[in-house]
Amino acid sequence: MKKWFFAAAALAAGTLGAGQLTSIGRTDTPPVIDGKANDACYKNTLPVTGLVYAKSLDHVKDQTELRMVYDDNYLYGAVIAKQQNAAKLPNLTPTKDKSTIWEHDSVELFFERDNALIQYMLDYSGSSYVMGYTQNERLTWDNERLDSKVKVAAGRLNDAWVLEFAIPRSELPKGDFRFNLIRNHGRNKHATWARLEEVNWRMPDKYGTVRLVKSTPGLAFKTLPQLNLKSVASLTVDSADPLEITLDAAGKKTVRKISSGAADFSYNLPANNREVTVTVKDGSSKIYEYTYARPEGRLEIKPGNLADNTVILDSGLGMAGRIIWSSKHNLPRSESGYGLRCRIDNELVFEVPEGITVLRAKKKDTRKADGKTLVTFVQKEKYAYNSHGWIKTSFKSTLPGGSAGTIRYKLQWKGGVQPWQELKYKVIAIKPAPRPKRFISGFYNNWIHTIAEARQLGQLGINTFPHRGYSESSIKFAHDLHKDGYFIKRGGYFWPGGVTHNGRNYKHWTADDRSARARDIAGFYIPSKDGFQISPTYRGKFYDEAIQKEIDFCKKAKISYFAFDMEGYIMAQGEKGDFSLRTLDLFKKHFAEKYPDKEYIDPKVFERDPKKYPFYHTAWVEFKCDQWADFFGEMKKRFAAGLGPDCKSSPYDGVYFTEWSLRRPWTEEGRNQCLRNGNFFKVFGAMELDIYTSMDRGIRETNEKLDNFAKTFPGQKLNFILTPCPHALSGHYRSVAPHFPEEFKFSIMETFTWGCVGVIPWHFGLADLESLRQFSEAMNMLAKVEDIVLDGKPAKVSNDLPKIKVTDFFYGKKATWENQPQLFVRGRELNGRTLISVSEYLTGKQMTVKVDFAPGRKVAATDLATGEKLFTMAASDRSFKIDLDPQTRCRLILFEPVK
Repeated sequence: MKKWFFAAAALAAGTLGAGQLTSIGRTDTPPVIDGKANDACYKNTLPVTGLVYAKSLDHVKDQTELRMVYDDNYLYGAVIAKQQNAAKLPNLTPTKDKSTIWEHDSVELFFERDNALIQYMLDYSGSSYVMGYTQNERLTWDNERLDSKVKVAAGRLNDAWVLEFAIPRSELPKGDFRFNLIRNHGRNKHATWARLEEVNWRMPDKYGTVRLVKSTPGLAFKTLPQLNLKSVASLTVDSADPLEITLDAAGKKTVRKISSGAADFSYNLPANNREVTVTVKDGSSKIYEYTYARPEGRLEIKPGNLADNTVILDSGLGMAGRIIWSSKHNLPRSESGYGLRCRIDNELVFEVPEGITVLRAKKKDTRKADGKTLVTFVQKEKYAYNSHGWIKTSFKSTLPGGSAGTIRYKLQWKGGVQPWQELKYKVIAIKPAPRPKRFISGFYNNWIHTIAEARQLGQLGINTFPHRGYSESSIKFAHDLHKDGYFIKRGGYFWPGGVTHNGRNYKHWTADDRSARARDIAGFYIPSKDGFQISPTYRGKFYDEAIQKEIDFCKKAKISYFAFDMEGYIMAQGEKGDFSLRTLDLFKKHFAEKYPDKEYIDPKVFERDPKKYPFYHTAWVEFKCDQWADFFGEMKKRFAAGLGPDCKSSPYDGVYFTEWSLRRPWTEEGRNQCLRNGNFFKVFGAMELDIYTSMDRGIRETNEKLDNFAKTFPGQKLNFILTPCPHALSGHYRSVAPHFPEEFKFSIMETFTWGCVGVIPWHFGLADLESLRQFSEAMNMLAKVEDIVLDGKPAKVSNDLPKIKVTDFFYGKKATWENQPQLFVRGRELNGRTLISVSEYLTGKQMTVKVDFAPGRKVAATDLATGEKLFTMAASDRSFKIDLDPQTRCRLILFEPVK
């Protein structure tokens, strides 16, 4: 890890961003960092307070107050975070896991200078995690964990939790700086000092300003400013000299001059201007400013799933092109769920060329422009949302393939309008593809409700759909899917008993039964994303009831395929647990049986210093992995016994479990974190492998995972399902490799020579019709070689290009792979037929490459994508050459014997 340095040059006064303002005074007697926050130096300080919810900009009920001082060496701060029943918050062991800190009650301190950010994440246990961010050439943020000497101490009051910190000034920007304070209350409630209208903390232009001065007066809000028609605000001050305090209510100013006591204000705000600012001056210097504003009534919407701002339409199968909208508003009284929706009638208005129809919208009128007929459609909505995916628009087209042009849209509501915006459209022709017989093909989040939807999507080669719910109608729907020959997977984020708030899921297990909770080495319960970490040895009431509930339902629906996604929400913080008495007792018995000649040592002893007890640590890690294997293995056995042989909704007999995250179980510490060993993998029919980045990086990472798995678990059979993404998630991964228009198709083609048993992209909401066209074309190729893909064995193929070093970025951090192939070449063979993939994604250059392959008989080569007959190889040939052009970066060549 490296140090993070801010530019030393101080900005001139007035060049920092507009927003909140506070000043920090110097102290000659620094505070003791003990979590009590009662040091005398905090008395004469100015508060960072008045936090508002991100998006809605409403004041939060449980306020946070931060007071800071500084000296030559440190910036000191005391956080008082109001919270009902704070004294009853669970005790936590400090952690260095950033996701865990973020999910707890916590604060985040952001400091900015010269396009660099540093973020201190601190939770109420005293945990800390520090990140640095720099803007790259794409104006997105690269990040890296930083070494930090920050000191943190935590404390507790009856109605608040307390944090004190001391940050070395060498880690912070010099002089004045932009700053923001974030308060997190669990995963879904976020408050901010700066006025941020979206949950995006890396917006330094919106931050407040902090000034370092010699001294400050004492100031506190008795009553924060309000935004009502008739409002009040009240401050108390303690100053050696009189202060000038001004309250500006929608342009009407009231001034109070006071050195001690209270400054009270009463004011009226018009309905169309809800903004109030409190300014404090010490002489001629402005030392404090707090603005509370909520310009009500603004709605905004933009496409959330379009590549190049283009709607793709279909002239082949007549499929609808879709826009999945990202929307936001600043209306008050938003619901906490349902995408933070707020009830308000609004309309999406579209102007489209004749030949395009907006489904579920009302045709309003037509007009002529430049010799073309333009049609207006109105899509009515009842709610505004602060989220992605709740509003959708579908288009049908009768225009011929190859057509292109412009669509206009605007959003309007009573009292406001988002002006006309332009989108492009392009018409393509999607060809049908046969559904695979055994290869699992589908999409995440492809929740359908009718058999007609299934049949239309089935034309693309989709043979598997996710299923949820427990109603009688869902049983009938499952029967209809079975009858039509589709596979059905339960969930996609499966957990017995349901993963929604209506089901008795893992969150409720730990909430309602304390014996289901895992404990850390100090005996405290371990928090998880929702509730508490579950114990791998729990086999209690809710475990039994949930499994039986699934058996009762799935036996009627004839479902045997269960798709888990435990991405941290089941086994998060695995290395910290499980020190529950039940698990410790089981380990003691296990140890005595397996290692009768070894002296027993309690895990609470050896896990405090694992390096001192390597043998015991290894035994403990493998034991925990085995307990999770038994947790799911027992579940699978009960399903098998309860469902019987008639239930089959996958290509495989018996109960079929899959799991999204393979994680990195190749090292002992990797297994300690993910809790997956060879016994765990024996329970699952397949694990999923994601490619959410460039194809070059994705292939290298996947090859690495497969190689490491084979080395770590030699001889163990494990199937894999690939989970690519229709559009590279550049916000998650940055890559130096180029992007290719058809790389989604290439990612599916690559699975054929890896021998994957399926492909389930993440996710259907990101897939436009161009993505579905590529999916369909890949399924057409699969239909010719499905037997080779599923039943074949690796073929001996190679190329003689020299190995290279590849440098890329992982979450903004440089990563280097040594001894890497320039060209990816793999093969599978079955009954004399051989399928070979040849691909290159690092350069995108035109190239002719030689592939070493000895067929041993006369064979004819066919391009699987085009059906073109390429060449013939004699039995004595040892290689062939193939072209890769700048767009076609992956080729599948099928070699078949010539009679």
